[in-house]
Amino acid sequence: MPNYNKNKGKKFETKIANIVDKHCNRLIKTNAINELRVKRSPFSGIAKDEQGDVDLGIFREYLPNLVIECKKWNRLNFNNNIFKVLNEVKRIWQQYKEMYGDKDVVLVFEANRGKPYALTNIQLQLPNICYNNLYLYEFEQFIEKYIQIQMKK
Repeated sequence: MPNYNKNKGKKFETKIANIVDKHCNRLIKTNAINELRVKRSPFSGIAKDEQGDVDLGIFREYLPNLVIECKKWNRLNFNNNIFKVLNEVKRIWQQYKEMYGDKDVVLVFEANRGKPYALTNIQLQLPNICYNNLYLYEFEQFIEKYIQIQMKK
């Protein structure tokens, strides 16, 4: 069972990396080759100095503060108690924030067969749920807007 859950986590990280790659390639102009593109970090969960579960490759130059951590939950259920879910996600996000300090930490999570959501302290002009000074977004909307804003700086 643990290997099955580990594989689901790796697949989820790859899915999120592919979403980020799609938006980076569309919004950031570069001549990078495929090996330098966004992908799941090969050291996800084990390297102390890495920058999250998603390796931004050449796009790290354009998005230096972005750290994406991924969490796939088998038993996450938004139909039960939304505040219990938000408290758990907030607790995990805070652990990553302590680890990465002043970086733009984004915790991406989803339940089985659900949409990926992003929890962060970054406030964007997008539909969101604000909970204890953190913002919950649909991940694809969030990452597209985040990249657009970073490219204007």
